[in-house]
Amino acid sequence: MHIINDIQLLVDLGKNGVLKHLQKNCTVGISKIKLDDYSGIISQGLTNFCPQVQRLDSDEEFPIWNADKRLHLTFGDLDSLYLAMRGNAVVVCSRKDFRLAEMAKVLGINNEDFDAFITHTIEDKRAIITYQLLKAI
Repeated sequence: MHIINDIQLLVDLGKNGVLKHLQKNCTVGISKIKLDDYSGIISQGLTNFCPQVQRLDSDEEFPIWNADKRLHLTFGDLDSLYLAMRGNAVVVCSRKDFRLAEMAKVLGINNEDFDAFITHTIEDKRAIITYQLLKAI
């Protein structure tokens, strides 16, 4: 399981046909709390373009776990980390998630750079090029 924290990028991947190539080789999920950080337009885009993406709930231990970890992260960011930790999953971090990646390393939670995730998960070169073009926008 891979927990995607940058839901805007995930929706863009879904709109442009890249997500289907990812999902051939791995399971993708998002934090429901992180989704609350985004607008209704992004939520609708997720429903329309990413219907197979799992929307994950944290359990009752999350408020206790995150109490001393807030710093520069949102509750959604922390929930992505928590879900990865509890599910032995990998948090996939985009460029804008640099603080999330730092915290994941501090906490010993598996994390991966989005670029590396795309290039080793997707076999279709055109899909990788599409991702690179989307990232450049």
